Amino acid sequence: MTPYTTLAALYALCGRDDEAAARLETARGMEPGLSLALMAKVYGANASRPGSRSARLIDALRGLGLPEG
Repeated sequence: MTPYTTLAALYALCGRDDEAAARLETARGMEPGLSLALMAKVYGANASRPGSRSARLIDALRGLGLPEG
């Protein structure tokens, strides 16, 4: 799940929205409970590092519509 989710975020950051959506759909098919909270744990993202690479990936996934929790 993580490689597809990360690829979705990276595609979104590059403006490749169709590819991002397709990768996220694949990831959600593999892990129906996929959420921003889960990915924040995987990436080690937290509020004390708002501009970090992890935070940017989470923001990209949020923009793709991945649910918060």
